[in-house]
Amino acid sequence: MRAVQRFIAACLLASLTLPTRATDLRFDAEPLTAQRLVETVLDRNPGLQALRAAVTEAASRVEPAGALEDPMLAYNVAPQTIAGQRLSQAVDLSQEIPWPGTLALREDAARSEAEAAGQDLADLRLEIIAAVKAGFAEWYYVHRALAINEANRDLLIELRNVAETQYAAGRATQQDVIQAELEHARLLDEALALQKEQRSIQAQLNGLLNRAPGEYLSPPKEVEPPAPPPDLQVLQQTAVETHPELKQAEAQLQASRSRVGLAEKDFYPDLGLNIGYDSFWDDEDQRFSVGATINIPLNRSKYRALRDAAQANALRSQWRLIDRRARLLAALGRARAEVAESVDVIALHHDQLEPLAQDNLSAATADYRAGAGDFLDVITAENRKLMIELGLARAQANYVRRLAELERWTGGALPAGYGSGNEESTNE
Repeated sequence: MRAVQRFIAACLLASLTLPTRATDLRFDAEPLTAQRLVETVLDRNPGLQALRAAVTEAASRVEPAGALEDPMLAYNVAPQTIAGQRLSQAVDLSQEIPWPGTLALREDAARSEAEAAGQDLADLRLEIIAAVKAGFAEWYYVHRALAINEANRDLLIELRNVAETQYAAGRATQQDVIQAELEHARLLDEALALQKEQRSIQAQLNGLLNRAPGEYLSPPKEVEPPAPPPDLQVLQQTAVETHPELKQAEAQLQASRSRVGLAEKDFYPDLGLNIGYDSFWDDEDQRFSVGATINIPLNRSKYRALRDAAQANALRSQWRLIDRRARLLAALGRARAEVAESVDVIALHHDQLEPLAQDNLSAATADYRAGAGDFLDVITAENRKLMIELGLARAQANYVRRLAELERWTGGALPAGYGSGNEESTNE
C-alpha cells in the first residue's frame, strides 16, 4: 500500500510538473500492447526515478559507514611568544578507534539498508507494472464492448427490417417494429456510456504517460488465448526465493541484527590514540609525546536498555518477515485461483455459450420469419447473445488483469513463454 501511494502521488506530480513530450510517444502507428504501455510508463515514471536516486544514496553510505572517523588535529600557541625569540606552541594529532568489529557491523547495517532500498524499488516496479496492465485490460474491454455494441446495433437494424417485412405481410404487429427500434435506442444509450468510460480510461492512461488527457491512444492489440496457470507450489517457491518484498524484509532483518551487534559493542570502550608536540616544556625530551584514551562505559543499565531495544527491533523485523511471507503466499494462491477461473470462464464462453447463443438467435429469427415464433423471443435471444459476448470480453480483460496480479505476487518470474500476448517480460 505504501508503494502504491507513492506511485499515485508521483503520477499526480508528473502531470503537474513535467513537460509533455508528444513527439517521442507515438501510440497511433500500431495496436497498443500492454508491453509497450508498461515500458513507456516505467521509463517516464518520476516515482521510480526518485527511488532510484534513493537507492544510489543508500549504496553511497556503505563505504563511509565502515570507515574510521577523521583524525583530529589541534594547535595551540602562546600569543605573547610570537614576537619573542622562542615561540611556545603545541600540536596534537588524535585518532578515534572503535572496539574491534564495530566498523564491520556498521558497514553491514548500511549494506543491508541499501539492499532494502533496492528491493523497495523492485517492489514498486512490480506494482506499477500490475497497475498499468490493469489499465490496459480496461482499455481492451471498453474497445471490445463498443465493437460488440455496434455489431448488435447492426443486427437490430436487420431484425427491424425483418419485423417491417412481417408487418407489411400481415404476419406481425407494429409493436414488433417499435420493439426493435426501442432495443436499438437502448444500445445507443449503452454506447454513449461506453464512450464516456473510454474517454475516462484514455485520460488515466495518458496521465500515466505524462500526456494530455485527450491525446490519441491506438486501440489495443487482441488478447491471445489464455493458458492454465503454473503449479502453485512452483509459484510459491519462486516467490519465496525472488520476491523483492520478502528480500526487503530479509535485508531489514539483517540490518536490525547488525544494530544488535553494535549495541553490544557499546559495553566495550573505544580507543583513542594521539601524538603531540608541545614546545611549552623547557625540557626538549618532554616536548614530544604519544598517548591513548578510552571511554569508560560505566552506565551499564543505559547500554542494556539500548541493547534490549535493538533486540526487540530485530524480533519485530523477524516477525514482520514471517507475516509478509504468509500474506504474500496467500495473495499468490488467490491470484492463481483467479487466473484459473478466468481461463475456465473464457473456455466456457468460447466453446459453448457463444455458439449456443448464436444458434438460439438464428433459430428464433428463423421461427419468426416462418410465422411460428414471437418477436419477443428474437429480442430475448439477441439480448442473451449480447450479454454472453460482453461476458467473454470481460473475462478476457479479467484474465489480463489477474495475470498481472499473479506476476506481481510471484515476483515477475513466471515460466518463460507463459502469459497472454506472447510478449517479453517487463520485469528485471
